Amino acid sequence: MRQLSVALFLCIGAAGAGLAQLAPAGTGGVAALAGTLRQLGSNKRVLMIGAHPDDEDTQLLVLLARGMGVQAAYLSLTRGEGGQNLIGPELGPELGIIRTEELLAARELDGARQFFTRAYDFGFSKSADETFRFWPRDSILKDVLDVIRRFRPQVIIAVFSGTPADGHGHHQVSAILARQAFDLLRDSAGGPQKFYRSTRGDPSATTLTLPVGTLDPILGQSYFQIAMASRSRHRSRDMGQLQRPGPATAGVALISAKTPPPGGGGGGGETSVFAGVDTTIHVPGYGALIDSARAALTPWHPGATLPFLIRALRLVAAADSEQRALLEALGVAIADGVVEQVETGASGLTGVVLAGRGHLALDAVVVAPRLEARAELLEPFGLKPVEVLIGEHPVGTRVEADRTGATAVPGVWVAGNLTDPQAQVIGARRPA
Repeated sequence: MRQLSVALFLCIGAAGAGLAQLAPAGTGGVAALAGTLRQLGSNKRVLMIGAHPDDEDTQLLVLLARGMGVQAAYLSLTRGEGGQNLIGPELGPELGIIRTEELLAARELDGARQFFTRAYDFGFSKSADETFRFWPRDSILKDVLDVIRRFRPQVIIAVFSGTPADGHGHHQVSAILARQAFDLLRDSAGGPQKFYRSTRGDPSATTLTLPVGTLDPILGQSYFQIAMASRSRHRSRDMGQLQRPGPATAGVALISAKTPPPGGGGGGGETSVFAGVDTTIHVPGYGALIDSARAALTPWHPGATLPFLIRALRLVAAADSEQRALLEALGVAIADGVVEQVETGASGLTGVVLAGRGHLALDAVVVAPRLEARAELLEPFGLKPVEVLIGEHPVGTRVEADRTGATAVPGVWVAGNLTDPQAQVIGARRPA
């Protein structure tokens, strides 16, 4: 029985019917594939830290996750239990559930992940000192450190400054704990390397300006428009926003870095939050395969990326669990083994049986064609086709001949794919 390699994958369909110009971004098809391709091939991770649901700088999250291929996440210290509810009577823990779901719904649009700590929103606080009287500092800091260790961001962005200028005591504490966690972990293996704060409320402090009004060619919307759609998911806080097109920017200020940035300690010479950060996936050949997949992607033939993605998965399988997870999330998986049986049911194909692994459910089975040399006319001369192998796999037969086409029988020559199954007329050329 021949050894067969079965590549199981979920075909990624082309984008569906066009959405209205200002509709929220879709979550499937070519748009999802293009977004994941941006994240593949490099290791870029950013964690944003704030106090409540709706504190996040959504414009930054969208640009990072959708535009720059960053694995971005927002850590909200609370679930917003102490806030107001403008759409219903629920307050306290019930409101916390609503605002948690609103955050998760927002992340579906902006592409970031979501984390929380055990901190309870007890309502408005006038200062950081007052907040720490209700929140056990060591416990909340432990939660923040735990998220950083699990998510492993190279860059942390605090939404607030950690000063009385933030107003709410919860806001101040979120930045204070973010900076403390950064300082504790910056020198550890895999720890964060740069610490920024959003300058959404203080544009004069900006050291790096990022263009969020850029149009995404696949989604047909700017990152600002997607951010406003995400922002509008915070309905209990009446955060609905107009998804206006046109130029827009967001800013951050570099506060601290493990390695001094170009242009001095203030970060004014930076062009990216990842300046000076090694984001390379150290697997030879992997980056080139991802680049080839990006180049092959078209809305009308997304499946052209699959050969590159399957090869990339084989390369990175044991070397980088995060990249492997991103590839597998696309529905690309590989099952190598001997196919013992093709199984069918009343509705047709159900799958195959692999030796030692049992039933493998499939929607389709594709078998490479076997190219057979039609050499019946040569058999009277004693010439019979022989197997052609690629690696250990037989792919067809050929009549053996030298480079001139001469066979072992004097006076008998062969040409074309009779002697080379892979020969094509389109590739034929006159000998030099």
